[in-house]
Amino acid sequence: MPDARLKAPLVTTLLAGTFLAGLPALAGAEDFALPSQVSAVTLYPSAATVRREVSYSIPEGRHALVLSDMPFIDPAALRLQAGEGVELGPVTYRDDFVRPRSKEDSVAIAEARNRIEALEEKLEEIEARAAQVDLEAEAAMARVSFLQGMSSSAGTSASPEDLRALLLTISAEDLEARRIAQEARDRAAEIREEKSPVKEELETAEEALAALLNEDEERSSLSVTLTADAPREGVLVLSYTTDQASWRPAYDMALSTGETPEMTLTRAAFLRQETGENWQDVALTLSTARPSDRAQPGELQPLPLRIFEPGRPIPLARQSEVMEDTMSLQRLGAAPVAGKIADNGVSITYGYPEALSLDSGAEELRVDLGTTRFTPEVYARAVPLLDENAYLMAGFTNQEDEPLLPGAQTRFFVDGTYMGQRPTPLVAAGASADWSFGAIDGLRLERQVEDRMEGEEGFIRKSNGLNEAVTITLTNRTNRAWPLRLTDRVPYSEQEALQIDWQANPAPTTESPDGQRGLLEWQLDLPAGEETEVALSYTASWPADKMLQ
Repeated sequence: MPDARLKAPLVTTLLAGTFLAGLPALAGAEDFALPSQVSAVTLYPSAATVRREVSYSIPEGRHALVLSDMPFIDPAALRLQAGEGVELGPVTYRDDFVRPRSKEDSVAIAEARNRIEALEEKLEEIEARAAQVDLEAEAAMARVSFLQGMSSSAGTSASPEDLRALLLTISAEDLEARRIAQEARDRAAEIREEKSPVKEELETAEEALAALLNEDEERSSLSVTLTADAPREGVLVLSYTTDQASWRPAYDMALSTGETPEMTLTRAAFLRQETGENWQDVALTLSTARPSDRAQPGELQPLPLRIFEPGRPIPLARQSEVMEDTMSLQRLGAAPVAGKIADNGVSITYGYPEALSLDSGAEELRVDLGTTRFTPEVYARAVPLLDENAYLMAGFTNQEDEPLLPGAQTRFFVDGTYMGQRPTPLVAAGASADWSFGAIDGLRLERQVEDRMEGEEGFIRKSNGLNEAVTITLTNRTNRAWPLRLTDRVPYSEQEALQIDWQANPAPTTESPDGQRGLLEWQLDLPAGEETEVALSYTASWPADKMLQ
């Protein structure tokens, strides 16, 4: 919902889904201004359902509960439950010209304000002590001024001996007064040095308070009409959805490559909300459902075919239909395909066992979702056409009764060493996957083209033959043996006139893995310190009057 402060005021009165305006005043009705509080939140990957509660105590009759501490919401998403013995009446939502609300500080905010006040009082106390010592310095300097006046007014009638004695006395007194003033100034400076750590504490306390005062000052207002058949006490429950909150999964995948390999997946979730109000001690539920995504399948349109005589223009009346048919073909070919959990019929809910607090727009909260262990098949993947090193792989089956959600921040570790971070896809319950844990520097790959005969006119030409021979060398410079899966390719033909023959030594273990024509896979064991070779060649032939491209 757009920020309501950027548009005209909205005043909506809801009753059984209809809009009412200018309702007459309710005779004998009484308004009760009450605070509300978020008690529970269900977070989705891109939205949230918020539950608020309002405790009330009302006499018999019809009354209005006025909640002036509501965030800006979409009133169409609001649902209410009033409690036993109470009938719910009209509900009015207002997003501007809201009645002033009484703002009571939370315990944390009150403590932060008290801390700031105490530090400010301490600074004042230090300055007062320093100022008291400053007075001693000023008194001493006043004494100096007085002595200087006596020295300048000393009479000439005094004998030289008396005058000398007087001046010596004045000089000694002046020196002592100046010493007292300097000592006082030094003591005042030492006292003021006590302010430095207190100022640092005050700055930290002010920053802490600013972090707590991150809520939007402007709020919306909700007026709920209740009719009680007798004096009633209860809880008004409100729920609504918002797109200003979300959660995302994050994983740590740790692979142990010992004698019995093991893979440990530590799951977590990062939570964030920007609703304009802080959530304090709320019950949290995480759901994998995506209410903001499309909730129904696409609608397939009929696709008629028409024929026209060559060379004749299409009648004007039919051109728009033909254009629409062409657009239908384009839409069929460009339909978006996304790996969404909802598309797989999977929706998982996680309930967190403790109440949590999450400030609006100021922090991201991490919560643990448990640890899962897999027994992987560890091997090395070699693609010498693209890479110079083989890559460490772990194949596993998700034997849990829930999917592994797509992870935007999956971090990979091998025997305790961090190997990097990358996104990972959805792995449904019962599905298998192969995840890479980084390059193996000691497994070197070399692919050498031994012979290629293209004819006199180059690769694209009117010729009828193409030969290529490749030698692949795999070298293990590590201190352990590796099961290795080597993948390479040969061209394939979809035309009868284009003949392709290929040979490999040793023969590949699998042809067309996962239905990918032309790909070949070898499963080899490569002992430590050894190397092996794979020879691969192919021959392509076609009619002389054709071109190869």
